[in-house]
Amino acid sequence: MTHEDLLLAIKMITHRLRYLRWLQVGLDCLLAYLIWRILVGGLSLKLFWLTITRTRVFFGAFLCGILGYSVRQTRYHYRLNGQHLVDELGQQLNQRECQIVRRFQRY
Repeated sequence: MTHEDLLLAIKMITHRLRYLRWLQVGLDCLLAYLIWRILVGGLSLKLFWLTITRTRVFFGAFLCGILGYSVRQTRYHYRLNGQHLVDELGQQLNQRECQIVRRFQRY
């Protein structure tokens, strides 16, 4: 890969990591809300505007946890691949390239 291709790939990975982070935050908040409703609620729970049985809410929390784990693993692999691309760039980087690498390393 050329130097510009590597930079473009790092930019794309950074963009995807940003959106995956927000998805992860949303899933974690939803999971916390579902667990809280399971612990506080009775046999039938009112989630948002629906009345659902406790078993279905538990199943939904389980699925939300699995989705959160999948997103976490996807982020891990994106970071790993991005780090390999940064290693391929080498040490001689100009200011713009350093900025792109620093932006990637934030995520």
